[in-house]
Amino acid sequence: MAGGSVAGGSVSGVPHATPLFLHRKFGGIYLLANKRRARVALRPMNKPYCHDQPLE
Repeated sequence: MAGGSVAGGSVSGVPHATPLFLHRKFGGIYLLANKRRARVALRPMNKPYCHDQPLE
């Protein structure tokens, strides 16, 4: 894998660092909340982003 190529093509499956760090951050927050048995009301938090259409 010299020069960032695989079998004649470029390596495009490697994600940027920012999404990886965010994924680790959200995972850590989930694990901490789960350990502390936190209860979070997600429906009110998501309401501004959801349309009033039922899921099918």
